[in-house]
Amino acid sequence: MAKLEAIDHPLRLAILTSLSLSPASVKELASTLDAPPGKVRYQLGRLRKAGLTELKEERQRRGVSEQVYFVRPEPFSREEVAQLSAAQRETVVGGILKALLGDALKGARQGAFTRRDDFILARTPLSLDEEGWADAAKIFREALVQLLEVREETRLRLERGGGPTSDAFSFLLLFDTAPAVRPNQ
Repeated sequence: MAKLEAIDHPLRLAILTSLSLSPASVKELASTLDAPPGKVRYQLGRLRKAGLTELKEERQRRGVSEQVYFVRPEPFSREEVAQLSAAQRETVVGGILKALLGDALKGARQGAFTRRDDFILARTPLSLDEEGWADAAKIFREALVQLLEVREETRLRLERGGGPTSDAFSFLLLFDTAPAVRPNQ
């Protein structure tokens, strides 16, 4: 329940998003998010207590110890999701969709979708039996794992002095809809 409550707050969700892109300290997060450091520290503490973020390292900057945080690779395990009630699942899904739509609309307003020739935007209705659903879910899980690997490889290249970056979002959605009403049924 603590994880659910932790993601149901705009600043905590912004912190999770920022840390997903790059590990950061409270000071760096406050600057990136244009939020007071005290509020960022408090909300980051809530995220740590919920098990969504972890301390990556402590570094010294101008004689001051600075803690750097990152997002855990799999904040919700499949077992944890399976134990959620329907209402709790709806809360999680609602929070994620709200953030997803907000990010997508912001990107669309800024022309981000068409800035690159190789952007991907697809809406693909599917009619799947149980085996097809299992296959599709497996593809999506594997794609997520691969995307997270690419993100980590990029982070390591950047730590070695890589070039410019493009921040991006990937939305992987596979969801069951209410059965369609079909003629002659």
